[in-house]
Amino acid sequence: MSAPSLTPAPARGETRFILALFIGCLAFHFWAVGGGWGNGNLPGNEFRQAQTALSAMFMQRDASYPFAYATPVLGRPWSVPMEFPLYQWVVVAVSNHTSLSLIQAGRVVSLFCFYGALAALFPLLGAFGLLPIRRLAVMSFLLSCPLYIFYARAFLIETMVLMLALWFLVAFGRLITAPTWGRWLVVAGLGVLAGLIKVTTLIVYLVPAGLWTCWAMYRQGLAAGWPRVVRLGGWGLSAIVPAIVVTAAW
Repeated sequence: MSAPSLTPAPARGETRFILALFIGCLAFHFWAVGGGWGNGNLPGNEFRQAQTALSAMFMQRDASYPFAYATPVLGRPWSVPMEFPLYQWVVVAVSNHTSLSLIQAGRVVSLFCFYGALAALFPLLGAFGLLPIRRLAVMSFLLSCPLYIFYARAFLIETMVLMLALWFLVAFGRLITAPTWGRWLVVAGLGVLAGLIKVTTLIVYLVPAGLWTCWAMYRQGLAAGWPRVVRLGGWGLSAIVPAIVVTAAW
């Protein structure tokens, strides 16, 4: 999926500097998110974090993983399911099978998803022709961004859906580069999960997916003729249909 690089290979000094920068930023991020790790408060968008945490708490207390989970926002009967509760399910499972409190488990899951989202950037940046070592430079800026330090461990669904949406885009790029049914299934599955957890995030990532498809269709049209273009467009369009149908049904 990586595009040919249009820039010369980095010198040895540049490589060492970027590698040291990335390792330093990664270590700093890991250290910074650990501040107040054991605290029970949920700073930053407290209402939304508390809503998610309370839903997870009721699941843990009732020893169940319901679809119609408790949402203590509008009063009785408390169950107003919004997003698909995959994040809450994972948090409860982590807490139940470790010595972590529910809040700490929520932070662990969010942080894991943030690093998973960061990993998805590596192949995505390669699609723009960026050499591997220079992709680490871009990722270093994200690791040092205060926003991604403060909210990477928040008790929120956002890092999980961000990870899924970015890997959806990675898989989508590979699908339209060389379509196979295996890749189609991966794109469809990631799209369904991202759409169920937070459809507005998936919608944002459908825009670059659509632009990517148009660019691939244009290149295929120049190289292989328009019948190939129609086939390629069909692969891309059909891969997002499951996400649209399942999310609408939810």
